[in-house]
Amino acid sequence: MAIRRKPPNAQSAQAITVRFEATLGAAPHAKALAAAAALDLDRLPDVNGKVNLLISPDDARRLLEQGFEVHLTAAVPVAPLAPELVMSDTEAKNWLEQQVKGVRRKGGR
Repeated sequence: MAIRRKPPNAQSAQAITVRFEATLGAAPHAKALAAAAALDLDRLPDVNGKVNLLISPDDARRLLEQGFEVHLTAAVPVAPLAPELVMSDTEAKNWLEQQVKGVRRKGGR
């Protein structure tokens, strides 16, 4: 009789349908950056220089267990990316060529 095992770090049967924008309270900037890197969390741009994260409920739990004060600022529904926002390989190559136009290339290409 075969025994089925769950893959490591498998999500529960119910898929995550929401993530949260969050900051790490009064944690020093360097400590917040280190925690985000150590837990492999997604960072969002922040004009005020804060460490702004996009986290799952499980990520929030892990941060709280490590002693961080987690401030949730917005709920973000999880959904597929709109197809019109996805570049084709040709579009991406053309965009990149425009960005590096005029930069000298090694090997004369």
